Amino acid sequence: MFTGLYEMDWTDRVRDLMRRREMTQLKLAEKSGYSAPGLNRLLNGKRGPSHESLSAIASALGTTVEYLMHGIDRPESSAQVSMVPMLADEQINKWQLAPDSIKEAVSQWIACPSSKAGMRTFAYRVSTDDMHAPAGSMSIAPGAIVYIDPDTNLDRGVTGLFLVNGQAVVREAHQIAGEWFMTPTNGKYQAIQMTGNAIFVGQVVGILQLP
Repeated sequence: MFTGLYEMDWTDRVRDLMRRREMTQLKLAEKSGYSAPGLNRLLNGKRGPSHESLSAIASALGTTVEYLMHGIDRPESSAQVSMVPMLADEQINKWQLAPDSIKEAVSQWIACPSSKAGMRTFAYRVSTDDMHAPAGSMSIAPGAIVYIDPDTNLDRGVTGLFLVNGQAVVREAHQIAGEWFMTPTNGKYQAIQMTGNAIFVGQVVGILQLP
């Protein structure tokens, strides 16, 4: 049996970075959007980390999720990773119209590694199973995080996010006889025709399927 060898895990790297940056755990909690008890549970292994929590902590420490999890520091790749806001339904329209006006109100920012991300790209957690069909060309399970770029156009066959009476829904866009429809992948739902109460927000440029 080998002795004297120690393999760091992600919590060790967090504590090491905190020490090097002279950052207290309370300050890290504030910068990452966590409560002090919530961060303490994560760092003590009482709660497993999600990609969102790792992204928030990595951002607060000025590093990447890849470094926290594997100790790999690649500046050339981390430079391509941007942080985007995780928006709720009621924040999406405000973000489209004036992003700066609600930045302070956004409680969570997460990493977006998609090279297709634009300046106004944001993240949204899918809550419905409209697009969940294992046999479909694109399946998005409830709980998945989608990255939406508002600076994209409505086009046939694209998967996008729509606001219907203020409620967000992710579906495919199709045009039939000159009319636009929001089509689900899940066969138990019907297509919804786009009328005055439906707004196309932007295309899905990335998907994070969470276990």
